[in-house]
Amino acid sequence: MTPEEICALSLVDVRDKIASGELTSVEVTEATLEQAERFGESHALFTTYAPEMAQAMAQAADAWQAAGKPLGALHGVPIGIKDNVDIAGLPGSAATLVMKDRIPEKDATVVAKLREAGAVFFGKLNMHEMAMGGTSDNAHYGAVRNPWDMEHHPGGSSGASAAAVSLQICAAALGTDAAGSVRIPSMCCGIVGLKQTHGLVSLAGGIPTTTQHVDHIGPHTRSIADARLMLQVMAGYDETDTNSSPYEAAPSPEVADLAGLTVGLPSAYFWSDLDPDIEARAREVVALMEQAGATVKPLSFDITEAMVASRAAMSAEAYIFHEPMLKEHPELYSPDLRARILAGQYVLAQDYIRSMRARRIVIEEIRAAFTEVDVMVMPTLPIPPQKIDDLPGLGVAATMPLIRNTSPFNQTGTPAVTIPVGLTSAGLPIGFQIAAPAFQDYRLLAIAEYLEGQVAFDPTPPVLREAAVTA
Repeated sequence: MTPEEICALSLVDVRDKIASGELTSVEVTEATLEQAERFGESHALFTTYAPEMAQAMAQAADAWQAAGKPLGALHGVPIGIKDNVDIAGLPGSAATLVMKDRIPEKDATVVAKLREAGAVFFGKLNMHEMAMGGTSDNAHYGAVRNPWDMEHHPGGSSGASAAAVSLQICAAALGTDAAGSVRIPSMCCGIVGLKQTHGLVSLAGGIPTTTQHVDHIGPHTRSIADARLMLQVMAGYDETDTNSSPYEAAPSPEVADLAGLTVGLPSAYFWSDLDPDIEARAREVVALMEQAGATVKPLSFDITEAMVASRAAMSAEAYIFHEPMLKEHPELYSPDLRARILAGQYVLAQDYIRSMRARRIVIEEIRAAFTEVDVMVMPTLPIPPQKIDDLPGLGVAATMPLIRNTSPFNQTGTPAVTIPVGLTSAGLPIGFQIAAPAFQDYRLLAIAEYLEGQVAFDPTPPVLREAAVTA
């Protein structure tokens, strides 16, 4: 196989071809590094690039396999890691200068699980500074570029993780998601993004975004089958993480159709003020679900005011985490981020309490909705990604419209997945989000996989299609 053919393989396929001996980990890793070197600089993908580490890990994986030892679920497969998830021995800065000299001695729990499964690591991927933004326009490491159009942002905060998967550098990458930061860039880059039930995947060894009761470490992939494999490897109780849950997601069989499924359409909040291209395509996908046997039920709850109020607690907790570093080295933060974090010091105790009560309203409204429906669906983002040059000066101004449809499921901790379903008239990806009750992650993925097959979207961005034609 050519390097380009190797890079185009799904996670499941590349894992299987290494296990069967059709490919070696060294061959796959060299293809990954070639692709990383082709796009890494132009798309501002890396905060740390570690080809020597990747080559050494790949050689060790092949030697292990040659010795006839048992293979893990990701044996020899390169996986991308966002810069706020620790890899022992590599800088972990969360793409900010104030932490640029931080080199963790221990893997994050989820990285340790990937390592145990045989994965290969090739560096740390760029992101919105401290994961506090939805565009990945980073003042220190460069603005990450959207693979579908380099003038546009790729979403954030896990922008480079999604872009690396879209550009076929790797078949899967880790992102983090406190308000949509796995699902937002996954939509913008035309791939799958999963935010599993809160507590299924350990947060230990991840640099906090704002507050851990809304944060998640989740996978970016090009298919639902690959997202399922990543979740199976990543999930598990971790006694070192107070957020970790002892419960497991319920297993689920494949779905042959959607007969008997009740789909909620929460119009008042999630389906208002949509870009026309996005709304039209999302409604077409809902019609597809009806044709497959689903019953669509309108839902009338409105959580607009509660969602606005709920963010005060996140702002206050972000300030508490950053306070020591801000006092010692405020100049090492970008001006936008510094201003945003400093605002958190003015959240009063009564505001914090009101914020937590507002969060409880969101949780109860969505919990009540799930007593009436099996899943809820909506566009992942109400708007397409903007041009980088058109972004507002303050990161939060660009971020708020992006997180509207994703952040409620961070507040509730319930699982949500985005799948690509089409393109806008400007050729930018459109995402469709499906949300389910807590611990119904595998049923959610089964439904999404069925819909993925019906939509049949090709996640290959134009830059790779043009290269294939000219090759």
